[in-house]
Amino acid sequence: MLVAAKRAVRGSAFLLLVEFLVAAEPCSTDGQVRLADGLTANEGRVEICLDGEWGTICDHHWGSSEARIVCQQLGLPAEHADAIYRYGGVSGLIHYAGFRCDGTETQLSLCPADQINSSTTQITNCQHLEDAGVRCTNVPCAENDVRLNEEIVQVCHDQQWGLMCAPRGSWDENAVQVMCTQAGRPSTSPRSPSRRALFYDAPVILNDITCNGTEASIVECAQADYGSFTDCANIAVAHCEAQESCNEPNAIRLTRFSSDTMGRLEVCANGMWGTVCGNTATIALVRVACRQLNHAPGGSLFRESDFAFLLDGLVPIRRTNVVCAGNEDSLSECSFNGADGDPTCTHRDDVIIMCATQSGCNEGDVRLVDGQNTN
Repeated sequence: MLVAAKRAVRGSAFLLLVEFLVAAEPCSTDGQVRLADGLTANEGRVEICLDGEWGTICDHHWGSSEARIVCQQLGLPAEHADAIYRYGGVSGLIHYAGFRCDGTETQLSLCPADQINSSTTQITNCQHLEDAGVRCTNVPCAENDVRLNEEIVQVCHDQQWGLMCAPRGSWDENAVQVMCTQAGRPSTSPRSPSRRALFYDAPVILNDITCNGTEASIVECAQADYGSFTDCANIAVAHCEAQESCNEPNAIRLTRFSSDTMGRLEVCANGMWGTVCGNTATIALVRVACRQLNHAPGGSLFRESDFAFLLDGLVPIRRTNVVCAGNEDSLSECSFNGADGDPTCTHRDDVIIMCATQSGCNEGDVRLVDGQNTN
C-alpha cells in the first residue's frame, strides 16, 4: 500500500506517506486542545479536537493572543505566552488555517476560525510545515534579545517579541550575519529570505536597518530604531547555515527523520557534513547509498521539496551531478561534482532516501500485503 502510493504521486509524497503511516487519533470533546512534541510540558505543537479527531492548526495569523488563550485553556502559565511558527508536525489532520482571537476568549474554539477550504478563507494549501505552536510562560523576554522563531527573526522590546520588516535591499547577508551571531548561531553561509507579513499576527517593531556585518547586536545597526510599522509587506527571515564537522571522508548518513532507514542523505566532504543535490539522482543512487549504510540495496528516492517541513536546510550542499550505476559499494565510487557543479541546486533538491528493509525474499518473488484476506 505504501509503496504503491509513493509511486503514484511523487509530488505529493509527503502527504501520502503520512496518510498511510498514521491513522487519525480520536478525541472526545470538540474544542479541546493539547500540546504535542514539545521539549517541555509547557510547549509544543497545538492540536485541537474537531469531529472526534485530533488535528493541527496552520500558523496563519497566529500570535500572542492565540498563544495566551491556548495556555490559559490548558491551565499553564500564560502571561507572556509565545506564539511559535512553523512547528513542523509530520502527521495527522490539519483542521484549521488559522484563528483570529481578540484576547478575551476563554478557549480557542470561541475565536473566529478559518477552516481549510471554507468559503470564508482563501487559504487552501496549508501544510504541516506551517503548524502552529506555543510556549507557555510568565517570564518576559529581555530588552533587545533576539531569537529565530523557526527562522523568523524576532526582537524583544517592551517585554514582548516583535517582528522585523524586510524591505528589498536592506535585509541582506550582513544583517543576517549579525542576527545569527547574536542568536548564538554563527553562520558560515548566511541567507536572507523573507516571508509575507500578513500571515503573522505580531507587531512589526524594526524596519529598514542597515548593517555592515561586524555589529554585536541588531540594535547597533544603522536605523535600528524601535517603532510601530504597519505598512510592511515582508518580514525578515534568517537562515544560519552552521557547518558540522566530520572526520571520515566520504562517509554518509541519514538525518532529519527518526528512522534508521529513511532520511536526508548527507556526505562528509572536506571535513564537513553536507547534502547531496538530486539534480541527476536515480534509484541507482539509492541502491548504492543503502548498501553503504548496510541496509538492503534498494528503496525509494525523494527530494526535500516532497517534504515541506524540511525545506530550511541548515547544512551546505556538498555533492551535485551524482551518477551511479547501482553496483558501487560506496557513493564515492559514483561520478559527481562538488557544490559548484550545478549552481541551480538548492535545498529543495536535497536527496531523501528510504532504504528497503531486509525481507528474506528471493529475486523475482512477489507477494500481497495489507489485504483483508489471503487472496
